[in-house]
Amino acid sequence: MEKWAIDFIKWCDDNSIEVPRTEKGLLELEVLVIKNKGLHSVHPNIIHLKRLRRLNLENNFLRDLPTLPSNLITLILKNNLFSEFPQSIRGLEYFSHLMIADNIIDKIPF
Repeated sequence: MEKWAIDFIKWCDDNSIEVPRTEKGLLELEVLVIKNKGLHSVHPNIIHLKRLRRLNLENNFLRDLPTLPSNLITLILKNNLFSEFPQSIRGLEYFSHLMIADNIIDKIPF
């Protein structure tokens, strides 16, 4: 198993996040729910989840995001601590659904 997968699974285990236990399983993952975990950051190896289409990160303490998988369609960021629109959302090729209510963002760029 590649180091990125081992590191990501360990981070998930440390944060009580259920994910597949193999690299192949991670690479096939389409939906990932990481809500209500008290997280201040997301592991950067999330970029390797190439089939990820829906990511739910609501009810954490996030202020920023790492680079996200390019095929992401739906991102749920409700009830976090974002004060600026996350830069990593820009450039997502298929992105179409964002839920970002209950943050402290003053301005959304157009």
